[in-house]
Amino acid sequence: MRAATVAWLALSRQPRPILILTVAGWILMASSAVVPAIPDFCLSTTTFGQQVAVRAEAGLASMDLVLAAGSWLAMLVAMMSPLISAPLLHVWRQSLGRRRWRAMGLFLCAYVFVWMVAGGLLISVAVLVQALVFEIGVAPIVVAALITLSWQVTPWKQFSLNRCHRRPTLAAFGLDAELDDLRFGFVRAFWCIGTCWAFMLCALLSNGLLQWGVMAAVMSVSLFERIREPRQPSWFSALGRPLLSIPRGHLPIHRGAS
Repeated sequence: MRAATVAWLALSRQPRPILILTVAGWILMASSAVVPAIPDFCLSTTTFGQQVAVRAEAGLASMDLVLAAGSWLAMLVAMMSPLISAPLLHVWRQSLGRRRWRAMGLFLCAYVFVWMVAGGLLISVAVLVQALVFEIGVAPIVVAALITLSWQVTPWKQFSLNRCHRRPTLAAFGLDAELDDLRFGFVRAFWCIGTCWAFMLCALLSNGLLQWGVMAAVMSVSLFERIREPRQPSWFSALGRPLLSIPRGHLPIHRGAS
């Protein structure tokens, strides 16, 4: 309950364009499915591994790549938009007035590109998990939840969270400015994936009303995590409490090289 309250406060203080993007992403997600269903057919293979491999191959073969990419992008817009308002504000403040929109565009292009590549990998993993649990009779979301809980308690999760707080100094002029904006987008997306990949796997392996609930929970927990100050990475450190107060609009800026 506390996490939901803190996340709601953080979401309500997002800039209006971010809120519009978030709502648009949720609307687009209403009519799409990212991960195809695993076909149910009799197999002549005898080993468990062969059965899983055949079902996974059939699932990937039945996937509409354009639809899957569009659905994944909609999921990113719905769930990640609130998480990039702070870095976008950083880019805006660090850029000259005449190139602010271009700077944010470069950041977003790099950020989305990295997440789209990660999406291909995560969707493939989701199909493989579906094929695996099809054979053992377990709901895919159960496996995804176990993976997520296991990742949440590791020090690498907290390390990724710490990196998500960093805001590098960006060049103001010339080619260096363009490259810095792109680099910031690439690096930010990389550490965001390190923080959220297991959450996104949960969203991919759910469907129907459950998927909506999982996506809402993932977005809430992700906002909840971003409110905390960085801390020393250790086992279970990523499960700590957030700050009691939320700065108006955005998280505190922690400078340093990314």
